[in-house]
Amino acid sequence: SSDAVWRDWVRAVATRAKGKVRHWEIWNEPYQCSAFKADPLKLANLVASARAVLKEVDPTNVIVSPSFDLGDNTFLDRYLQAAKLAYPGGEAHWDITSVHAYDGFVGDYLDERKTKVAAQARSVEDMFEREHLVTNALSVLRRFGLDTRPIWNTEGGYLNASSLPVGTQSGGPNDRAGASFVARHMLVGWAAGLDANYYYAWDQRSGGGSWPIAGAREATEGSLAYSTTEAGTAYIQVSKWLTGAVLIGRTVRADGTWEYTLKRGPATSVVAWNPQAQVSYTPPAGRTNATDLTGTTTAIGASVQLNNRPVLFAAPPTTMTVGSSVTQTRTTQNFDLTATVKNGYQPTGTVQFKANGVNLGGLVTLVGGVAKLNTRITTAGTYTITAHYNGDSANPVNATATGVSVKVLACFLGICR
Repeated sequence: SSDAVWRDWVRAVATRAKGKVRHWEIWNEPYQCSAFKADPLKLANLVASARAVLKEVDPTNVIVSPSFDLGDNTFLDRYLQAAKLAYPGGEAHWDITSVHAYDGFVGDYLDERKTKVAAQARSVEDMFEREHLVTNALSVLRRFGLDTRPIWNTEGGYLNASSLPVGTQSGGPNDRAGASFVARHMLVGWAAGLDANYYYAWDQRSGGGSWPIAGAREATEGSLAYSTTEAGTAYIQVSKWLTGAVLIGRTVRADGTWEYTLKRGPATSVVAWNPQAQVSYTPPAGRTNATDLTGTTTAIGASVQLNNRPVLFAAPPTTMTVGSSVTQTRTTQNFDLTATVKNGYQPTGTVQFKANGVNLGGLVTLVGGVAKLNTRITTAGTYTITAHYNGDSANPVNATATGVSVKVLACFLGICR
């Protein structure tokens, strides 16, 4: 039977990839297949069979649903209704819901030779906020008890071709403009509820036609020598901003500026942009550094000029100083060491003091940004005191500081040397 052929094929692929591939998306864009559109149960049967085989080959395999169109939930709803009737209580047969979210509002905004339209300029924000694309999909999933499962955008990007609704007049790439859209797609999609967002596509051999805005492109087609585009650099940069962070604040100012407050450990940072205009922006207090989509960090004043390219505003980098209560002591005497860590916030974590590279005692916890150690060195000599800060969740980059030189004397019968 055709089902047996399908199961045999899935088993062969899963067996070959066992231990190498753990996430399996069953079908790409089935909403474009006339057979599935006419009878969603056909797809549901394939998904159910594939899941059974994949879990049998490796119980740790994670099943990702067929990718559904985030802009139109009709097929998703029809699929789940059909699957529920055929498989009561098991209508999903997947662990993660896959959607595809291409920008359907961008029009020809990426072509600088055409007049930019305000509604197009904030297309990403319209997509996820005004049109509630993720929320709409979750509302359908909720009716079938599936809204608590992760939802991944397994494909999303911006196309070039003028023949497509989301194309450009020239059909050529505009990676600089594309960088803004890619960055905002990740930011706004994440805030809207996407648990993962896969940018399509990283590498493309051509910049024209219907190709998406690429993250990397060949200078000479066919050379396989790819260079990162501005859009790709923006993708990398925003990934760094979001990884490990939690969104704790989201506002849109009266002038149209979008502002997200991110928390990583005890530290907070702010990402801001204005999709429609260049405006003067005053970052929150304490945010003295600005990092742009190229990864360049600069010190800023009280206000900056902001446009449609998101900028991360954060506190200054971590600095560290070490001090000693003495410059000379005896092998029998204790003395005090201090290490002060500053980063614009209230740093937490631990510090390890060292004398000539050898640990002095154990880890010392920062209190108010200061680590204190009362210690002694029992062997005479001259020592360079250093301290190593192990970082915290907000400041994962470790820091080492060199302090003072301390001379330790050995004394016998009142004679010290």
